[in-house]
Amino acid sequence: MTNRTAEDMLVSLSQEVAQLKRQLVDLRAGMAKKEDVEKFANAATEADYKAGQALTTSKQFAENIEMLIDDVVMLDERTQELTGDGMAELGGEIVRVVLRHLEREATSNERD
Repeated sequence: MTNRTAEDMLVSLSQEVAQLKRQLVDLRAGMAKKEDVEKFANAATEADYKAGQALTTSKQFAENIEMLIDDVVMLDERTQELTGDGMAELGGEIVRVVLRHLEREATSNERD
């Protein structure tokens, strides 16, 4: 009977060892899953941060573009008169000013 009891104890111990090995495998798998979830959470947090930075940069870029467009419009409005007939008028006015200046100098030189 002691042989039988020893045999029963060995069978029971081997079953318990097998069960403990399965639990250990399950625990290791659970730890690996936990690490994967933590890695994913870190990657998601970093992606969210970078998306926020990109959005901020995008808003600043849009504001800068808007300012540049306003500047171009303002310059266009200022130079509108210098196209076509406006340019001819400006050229004529410059010629008249230069001629008056030359006439004054010529008159001044004749007096001296």
